[in-house]
Amino acid sequence: MARSPALAGLLDLEIIVSASSGHRLVPIMQHHLPIYLHTTRKHWGLSQAELALLLRIAQSNLSRFESLEREPTLNVVIGSEIIFGKSPRELFPALYGEFEDKVMRQAKLLHDKLEGRTDFSAQEKLRLLTEMMGRVNPE
Repeated sequence: MARSPALAGLLDLEIIVSASSGHRLVPIMQHHLPIYLHTTRKHWGLSQAELALLLRIAQSNLSRFESLEREPTLNVVIGSEIIFGKSPRELFPALYGEFEDKVMRQAKLLHDKLEGRTDFSAQEKLRLLTEMMGRVNPE
């Protein structure tokens, strides 16, 4: 299987022992990978065909997502959370971070627009934006 240069050399392996399949090597998640779909799938012993079936997508599309040739669709992101019980932030950190940055830039623009207003509606929006910023950048 061809692997994107972004993934080359970033995977460590651990031995997983299961009663049904014996010993197998699977990648350990590293916090610097842009996507953990492949490592999570391997951890659970699923083939691409099996995960593609669960996600109701073509195996070739799953391969493209795993190799970073294409960004995962919303169907894949949400489906993966349902299947693996891991959040999009955990499974797709680069994509999540990119989207988070875009949303936060827009939030800053809205915050600046509302700042100084004293009406109830503006104050509620500012409270929401402040809470949002606290969740994104907890200190």
